[in-house]
Amino acid sequence: MSSNFRDFTIESVGGKIQNVSSLCSFIKSTLIEEDDIPYLETLRNKLANDDNYNNSYTNEYPIVEVLNEELLKYYIKHDNCDMDYILEILEVYNKSFIYLDKIKYDGLVYLIYDQEDDIDVISVDNEKKFIDLVLTNTNTFVSKSLKEVFNLMKSSLYKIDFKETTDDIVQEYVDKFNIEYPMYSGKDQKNNKLYKVKNGLFVRHKEELTTLITPTLVEKDKHEELRVIKKNKKYASFDLNEFIDLRDRVLDSEVTDESELEKFYFQVRYLINTMSRRQDGEDIEYTDALDVYMNRLLQIYKNNPSLLSKENIINVETYLVNRDKISSKVKHI
Repeated sequence: MSSNFRDFTIESVGGKIQNVSSLCSFIKSTLIEEDDIPYLETLRNKLANDDNYNNSYTNEYPIVEVLNEELLKYYIKHDNCDMDYILEILEVYNKSFIYLDKIKYDGLVYLIYDQEDDIDVISVDNEKKFIDLVLTNTNTFVSKSLKEVFNLMKSSLYKIDFKETTDDIVQEYVDKFNIEYPMYSGKDQKNNKLYKVKNGLFVRHKEELTTLITPTLVEKDKHEELRVIKKNKKYASFDLNEFIDLRDRVLDSEVTDESELEKFYFQVRYLINTMSRRQDGEDIEYTDALDVYMNRLLQIYKNNPSLLSKENIINVETYLVNRDKISSKVKHI
């Protein structure tokens, strides 16, 4: 840790932090250096998860919020963050972001706010514009509900306007799965024709309908022939077999291509950040696939943590927090 935060001290009496205001001001006014990041991330994780562990403090949330805001600013300014990485950070710092879906198509990124029976869709063709929006509104992005964040994004980015419509190809899909919801159509910046039905999103190219997000469907009566397959939208763009193949090659030191390594580390962070969204007994194959890799890192973290990169240390600590949180939840069921 640099000397900047060496004197950072939480003063508490009976679990109430006495110097919340001065600590928040100190974090906001103090220059964060690279050496400070492990300390500040560890402090953030400890305070953010205090209620689930020792519950040492009763009023830690303002400090967590300021840490979230200043760390996010640091990462954007110093780590050359792309849009994917920022959204990963936001899933950790703002739990409502677990309800955000992200789909890439035709060089665009669709951000989808899923409301179960409906969706809002924003189309992003310029990542820098999105990043600048986050940087100038960090407090909103880390502390407000996804609905409020989406309202901000809709006023600054490209919101796809949907209007009720009819279309033979979409109608076939609706009839096949007995979806009793109206159909809507809209266009993105590239004039791609998009459809939404309930909370599903589709794109039409010529005479073919491509499913970008499968709507949440109600299972048919077991006596009927039609079997509706529920697609888990958490993994709509995640290929488990691809991850396992890449993981095994990484563990065997067979991957040297920078783009493959970058993709793998993104997938690892994605699986870590979605741990708490997996219910007990569900998606076990995703948990198992991640655990194989994390167990290797945990051995190094326990025996010789200096061999790990800053990113891997953060991954291990976040993984441990999420794992303990899930374990604690299971014990109380």
